[in-house]
Amino acid sequence: MSRVFATQSRFLRHILPDGQHQQQQDDGDDDVGQRMEEGMCGTDWTPLANIDQQQPFAWRKIVVRSNPLSDGDCSSGSASVDMGNTRVMCTVNGPRELQQQSVSSSADAAASMEEGVLCVTLRGCDIDASLRYSVERALQAAVCLRKLARTETAIELNVLSDDGGAFAACLVAAGVAIASANIEMLDVLLACNVLLIPSNSLTAPLRIVFDPDKATIAAHAGKASTLTMGVIPTIGQVVCAELCGDACPLPAHQLRGALSDVYEHCLTLYGTVRAALLKGVTEGAL
Repeated sequence: MSRVFATQSRFLRHILPDGQHQQQQDDGDDDVGQRMEEGMCGTDWTPLANIDQQQPFAWRKIVVRSNPLSDGDCSSGSASVDMGNTRVMCTVNGPRELQQQSVSSSADAAASMEEGVLCVTLRGCDIDASLRYSVERALQAAVCLRKLARTETAIELNVLSDDGGAFAACLVAAGVAIASANIEMLDVLLACNVLLIPSNSLTAPLRIVFDPDKATIAAHAGKASTLTMGVIPTIGQVVCAELCGDACPLPAHQLRGALSDVYEHCLTLYGTVRAALLKGVTEGAL
């Protein structure tokens, strides 16, 4: 059974009972990417044959910060995520009483009486603005909207630089910012971006390049597809799976095997997000 967490502190106490001790031993470095494998949800894994051989579940340098704008900022919560040279900032304002002009139809008005409304804005670096709808759907699955009935929460995402994986960075940043705003969630939101390269044989598995930068994606243009996946780890739910590229459609049996590996890759980000939330608590951000 999944749990609901009213505040970031409660989230940490229930899901991360050993986190406080680990944080006290931490050297204070914001870059916790090197400690990802130590805090990946307690999941045991072994390298799979179809994963890129450079390093199993490899990431670029990742830095996640909870409430970086807490000093003198009017937002309820904030977060920043760096994935290599990709950087995303997110601010959360709310929840606030729903204004009548925010409701576009009678059906929306009826729905807002039972569940809160999340309003996502996505800007910057030529990113497709329509992806905000995918972000909204993913967040709606992670946030306890019934606890926010008759309210609206504004979530603003700014892509400051995009060197690949900006959509995944947006999902992670939004989840951390919402947690830092004391908004109830089923769990944090983890996300990753991968490059799927078909082999010459239909029986061979797809080659997976984890967390590719734009140069890597461009090098495989015309013969590969990108997949962005978002998951809620506590309940094991995939809330986002955006597949695009010139290699689509991919054979179903190949894609099925790749999805399992990509899901495991998302889980390896858990330690990084956990450390960021712990740092926000110990520094008195809440």
